[in-house]
Amino acid sequence: MPLMDYFQFNVYARDDLDKPGDTWQTTLVWGSKFDIAETKWFFKGHFDYAGSEGETDYNINAAPQLLLDVGNFWGAEDRLYAGVEYQVWRNKFGIKGADEDNPQLIVTWKL
Repeated sequence: MPLMDYFQFNVYARDDLDKPGDTWQTTLVWGSKFDIAETKWFFKGHFDYAGSEGETDYNINAAPQLLLDVGNFWGAEDRLYAGVEYQVWRNKFGIKGADEDNPQLIVTWKL
């Protein structure tokens, strides 16, 4: 994909043996690094959509992240990031109406 460091699209067959029927799931995963002036950034995340199965409703889970490479300021590029993640759930765990929207401040690092 142009402008992306990585991009993945998956389709899965799902079958919970404790529920009648079967279903499917699609998953998108992405990541793109970019610069703004002297700063380095990383936009990454995932998006899952799973169909309904038995009494379980469809569900969506997404968690895009926008991260600043703060390690770059101390000569440790791509080692320490700080930013925000926005988690979105629709029908969490397949429970109709169990929706959540959670912005979070995050710090990630590589040893």
